[in-house]
Amino acid sequence: MFRNKMDIMLKLIVMPFTEYDFYEKDYIEELSNKELIEEYKLYLNNVLFKKVYNIINKTQRINNLDEINLLFNKFYSRTELIKENNITSFYMWFISKLSKSLISHRNGRIALKYWESDGEEDFIGPYKGINKVALWNSLNRMFTTDLLVIRYLIDNNMNNEAYLDGYYSSIMLEDLQLEQVLKKGVAETHIHKGAAINFYISWQQLMTIRKKVKNHKDELFFDDVIGKNLGLKNYVAAMAIVRLLMAYFLEVYEGKNNYTFDKYLEENFKNPGFEKNDQRDNEIYKLFKVICEGEQILNDDYRFSNLWDRCKEKLKIKSNININKNLIQEDILNNIFYKEKNIKTAMENVFLFKCISYMDNNKNDSFFCKVFWQYIRIKNEVFQLKVQGNSIRGLVNFVNYFKRSTDIEVDNSKEYWKIIMLNQFQNAHLKKLELRSGFGSGNSVEEFRLHIKNTLKSFLEAYREIINDSYVLRIDGSTGDVSYREAPNVGLVFHMIKDVDKKEPEKCWQNYCGVEDKELHFKELQEKYKRQVEALNDVREEIPGLSEYILGIDAASIENNTEPWVFAPVYEEARDSSRSKIVHIANSTSMNRIKSLGFTFHVGEDFRHIMTGIRRIDEVVEHFKFHAGDRIGHGMALGINVDSWINNNKIVILPRGEYLENLLWIWGIYKDGNYIKSFDMGYLEQEIMKNCEKIYINIEGITVYNIWKAYRKKFKAFEVNETYKSFEQEHQNVLFCRYVKESQTKLWNEEKLTHAQHCQIYLEKMIEPIQVEIKSEDAEMISQIQKIVASKISSLGIIVETNPTSNVAIGEIENIFEHYAYNLNQRGLSAEIKLEKAVMITINSDDPSVFNTNVSNEFAYIFYSLQEKGYSREDILIWIDKIRRYGMEYSFIDDRGLNTKQRIEEIEVILKHLKS
Repeated sequence: MFRNKMDIMLKLIVMPFTEYDFYEKDYIEELSNKELIEEYKLYLNNVLFKKVYNIINKTQRINNLDEINLLFNKFYSRTELIKENNITSFYMWFISKLSKSLISHRNGRIALKYWESDGEEDFIGPYKGINKVALWNSLNRMFTTDLLVIRYLIDNNMNNEAYLDGYYSSIMLEDLQLEQVLKKGVAETHIHKGAAINFYISWQQLMTIRKKVKNHKDELFFDDVIGKNLGLKNYVAAMAIVRLLMAYFLEVYEGKNNYTFDKYLEENFKNPGFEKNDQRDNEIYKLFKVICEGEQILNDDYRFSNLWDRCKEKLKIKSNININKNLIQEDILNNIFYKEKNIKTAMENVFLFKCISYMDNNKNDSFFCKVFWQYIRIKNEVFQLKVQGNSIRGLVNFVNYFKRSTDIEVDNSKEYWKIIMLNQFQNAHLKKLELRSGFGSGNSVEEFRLHIKNTLKSFLEAYREIINDSYVLRIDGSTGDVSYREAPNVGLVFHMIKDVDKKEPEKCWQNYCGVEDKELHFKELQEKYKRQVEALNDVREEIPGLSEYILGIDAASIENNTEPWVFAPVYEEARDSSRSKIVHIANSTSMNRIKSLGFTFHVGEDFRHIMTGIRRIDEVVEHFKFHAGDRIGHGMALGINVDSWINNNKIVILPRGEYLENLLWIWGIYKDGNYIKSFDMGYLEQEIMKNCEKIYINIEGITVYNIWKAYRKKFKAFEVNETYKSFEQEHQNVLFCRYVKESQTKLWNEEKLTHAQHCQIYLEKMIEPIQVEIKSEDAEMISQIQKIVASKISSLGIIVETNPTSNVAIGEIENIFEHYAYNLNQRGLSAEIKLEKAVMITINSDDPSVFNTNVSNEFAYIFYSLQEKGYSREDILIWIDKIRRYGMEYSFIDDRGLNTKQRIEEIEVILKHLKS
């Protein structure tokens, strides 16, 4: 409820700057024009409130309309609207109020004002002090906060663009003492290559119209789930032209007395004077008028690439943006803002700084102001499609954001790797960076080998170039020796994609005829995963030194797509020491060792039933043979509060087979001697048999023990018993499907139950959705099982990779202060010494482009959440330092004592092998 109320308030605050509805009509401006109180109230109640309800209801649950009305009147008071007498003046005042409450600076960096400042209670109310951290976590994924930063600088007399130096998009969340801890070095051990950029890189790319590269697909600009289906593709192209011409106007014409933006457009596009009149000029002028008036930009009205070319002709911009350049630096505005090119910031920030400065001094240039606010609204509509907020949980929703936020035109090239690493290296605390990368779209071992080699070649070339461009300290003039400052260590974890069995449930093990036969459940995918790992090990063992940069394997994507049993034989083969070598015997250098693969697996992140999440974690630990140093990705089910989960999930829907396996797994835990309070074995066995009857129809011969054994056998490679392939033989098979005559059936047994897992008739029953009631009395049992699995992970030395913002957006967590990191590891914070409360964890960012964050800020969120719980600052700092060390020590990147120069020399040798 706390998060919902806070997000409603924030949605109201940013609404005029983020919603297409305000592109069509600025309702706040319309309201400010109602001078008579009767007109004002009539418009407010009959028009504006209805629009506000509609906007908020798309993404938030409204409990009380009166609350919305009061919040609106608080933030958009008639007194302030009338006093400012200009909508841009009001918006600037409004942004200043928010900025003053949230933004500060320290040691040359923009920082969150986590303390309470004067006057903010009148604006953001009780969301003051430490509560601002939770507020910022939501706001930062709802709205482009660059406006707040720039407003803060100008309000504090930092009126030169040079004050942007060092600021790109993230603001520092840590306070001075936490910063001292993080300065020792942090490791990012859970971040996906595709989402390791940020929104500003995506937006910068969208702000250049290119003909010779792939067009952005229409579906990347809308999301039916949250009601964003506006056909934004045309608006984005239009804003690229807006941005270019506004920037040129500011650079060339700003300061000319009484020379407004609309006058500039009239002289240069409507009436081009001595230049030959080009029809494209008239189209550009018309486009700006349409934008100013909030009219629709329809598909066939404008030829945007032609208009773009015309703008470049008029502005004498000859160079084309080359996508093989560094997109962090390469911006069309580099051709306009020459003086600011050396400022270490994004050109978008320079553009916004100049726009806001201009509007402060030229509020009467209403045309410029209106077009600017339209630009901000469209930009934020795109932001909301690429950055995931709090409205809808689950990985299915996340996948859509991931696809949109990672839609960048370069993929596996050296330049894309440079973008990723440069973006992450902006975090001065980062010492180790593990990036997750895929195996490509091939199918054979050779295709995977080729993709892996190409990936490593691009990755290492990019890393080498970054070091030589940005980390050289000096070059000895006489010897040519280069000395370097320390750069972060890097490496790749290759992940398999959890996918659905596309032919499920149409399976029949009797028709099985080969190793990769599609007639076996998930067999085709399982064999593909095995080839991927085989290719990875081949490459690691082929090239000396490469195993130091190919760090490990993982499996990611929608958790409900693929259960752990599919991957168990894959991980078993990957870990099999008989399949790998110790050293390169032909190599006598220090690069001769073959580093062992690291193992991690996304699990317990997104689940229909909390028991499913805990079960899957336990299955990975047991059947993948996980041990000290192996890692679990997310593991959310292990740490979230069981009572809270039950309160939010009184009834759950899940496949019957999933529910049955949960029951069998619980039964096995109890059978193995684990004491569970409030455990009713009779009821559990009754539930198991009841669901068996729904699946298997005839349950003669089925016992809880043999169905449990069949469940366990799923984790081994399945082999068909040839004697079962004919129903006509003397032995007369048991009932494998309902089409077998009753006279031919005998008793079920463990092996026959295992075969039934690959039969269409039974698979249909296994995937049938059922609804299950979760009772309050189940809480104690679930909590006990949660502790049993956590204790196992703790004692084995397995590390859980947590990702705070990602976990809040995707999982069953109320807000950032309720994150489960503390539940898993309380050593140093609690006097109690419990095994289940001593799970080693790391803190990471997961997908920065989707969640608009970095690893240092994720540490800060947990730091403040522990403060909110009342722990002493000293204990929190010691605890954070411990978790920071876990990340560094249990990263798959080894500390080999090499300096940057030695790493470069090693990479040069590896690249020679890759190129040959």
